[in-house]
Amino acid sequence: MANVVADALSRLSMRSIAHVDDDKKELVRDIHGLARLSVQLVDSTKGGIVVHNGSKPSFVKDVKAKQGLDPIMVDLKRSSV
Repeated sequence: MANVVADALSRLSMRSIAHVDDDKKELVRDIHGLARLSVQLVDSTKGGIVVHNGSKPSFVKDVKAKQGLDPIMVDLKRSSV
C-alpha cells in the first residue's frame, strides 16, 4: 500500500497537494521526495514498512551497459559457455 502511495505521489506535482490536510502536507512532501530518489516503501508481512532503494550508482549502470562491448569480457563470456 505504501509503495502505491509513493508511486502515485511521484507522478503528482507538488502544486497538486492542495486537497491534502495541512497537518499531512509535510509527510506528503517527504514521501514525494523519497519517490523522486527512487526509494520505495513496501508493506512488511510483520506490519511494518520496508524501505527499498531502487536507484543504482551510475558507475554500476555504466559498467553493466558496457560489459558487452569489452573484447576481454566477450571472450571470457564465450569461453565459459
